Amino acid sequence: MSEPVSEPERPIRILMVPMKRYPCQHAMLETVYAQLLPARGYDVTWVMDSRSITRPSRTTWNGTRVFVVPWPDRPGARAFAGRRLGWLRVLGTVRRLLRSEPFDVVQVRNSVSAGWLAALLARKAGGRFVFQFSFPLQEQFIEAIHFENVPSRRLWIAYKRFQIRARRWVLRRADLVLAISEEMRRHLVDEGLPPERIQVVPMGTDCPPDPSPADVEALRRSLGLQGNRVVLYFGSIAPVRRLEFLVRLAARLAPEHPDLRWVLLGPPYLGADESLRAVARELGVSDRVLVLPAVPRGEVPTYIALAEVAVSPIPSSSVFRLSSPTKVVEALSMGCPVVATPIPDQEEVLGACGGGELAPFEEGAFGDAVLRLLGDPEAARSAGHAGRAYVRANRSYDLLADRIEKRYLELLAEP
Repeated sequence: MSEPVSEPERPIRILMVPMKRYPCQHAMLETVYAQLLPARGYDVTWVMDSRSITRPSRTTWNGTRVFVVPWPDRPGARAFAGRRLGWLRVLGTVRRLLRSEPFDVVQVRNSVSAGWLAALLARKAGGRFVFQFSFPLQEQFIEAIHFENVPSRRLWIAYKRFQIRARRWVLRRADLVLAISEEMRRHLVDEGLPPERIQVVPMGTDCPPDPSPADVEALRRSLGLQGNRVVLYFGSIAPVRRLEFLVRLAARLAPEHPDLRWVLLGPPYLGADESLRAVARELGVSDRVLVLPAVPRGEVPTYIALAEVAVSPIPSSSVFRLSSPTKVVEALSMGCPVVATPIPDQEEVLGACGGGELAPFEEGAFGDAVLRLLGDPEAARSAGHAGRAYVRANRSYDLLADRIEKRYLELLAEP
């Protein structure tokens, strides 16, 4: 573990509003904010929601304090009303904590309404307001509406555009904005945010140890992949990701590469997993494309070790250009070469380390890049080793914790 940037005179108290379910499965939040910073003496308190409780409660997570509010996750009007009540409870808990306890930093992740509340209350409480901007959710909704059957479409679009304007108000009042990528930083500067109030903190990895060969072989047997070469996608399985691209690519390569199997691993949204299986059946590659549900984060390295190549085909939309995909750095940290589309953060990583290939979101060119790595195992191993060294030297969560800690201390030292 890296040494702290400097030793604070007293524990720095952080109130985190990540808009995540408890217990949080977000790798960066868990590793940096629930493990590394508390180990360095920081006092972190969380406000999260949960679908498994019926009344607000208080618990602990990796030794940090968590206030949990109910959040029904079922269809129907009653559950919808319960979610609205849950949201009010989140805001009410934040308000109560800020009025009753001294926090040095109040950090909100992506939420416009929680950010608005924190912007109003944090300074009154003597703290600094930090907005962690990891993804433009409102713009994604507007873009995704073209892929989904959403009732009251015009009303929803108008509401999301209002939220975008409200988010600009929140960002202008933040003492610090944690941007997920250099491209997002440039975007925020173009919108008028002062560069000195922006800190880039991209996605990273906790650099897990290599899984044992026995575990990898057991997984291979359980999936029926003995004697097959594996290409792996892991991440969100949602309509807006357009992952039918990979299913069509599997069908395109199947005649000349009968031993090739494609594993798509991740949480499905809005029936996207069943849609992909339907496309695979239609194209006659159901036996070559495995669409699997998400697994606990600790099991992902075994899936990566199973693969010869990992893929990150992110559509080059205005929304995804601002992102920092985790899958590239996690695959490279395990020595697995990657084929990725040229959105800025993926270009930055692969351009710096040569850990794979960049290819456009187009079946022919992307498939050719995958085949080049599969066809030259020595070059693929070399790319994987280069990527592993780069990521562990530049994108480990330990190093990102250093960066965040340094910026917090600078922020708190400002008058």
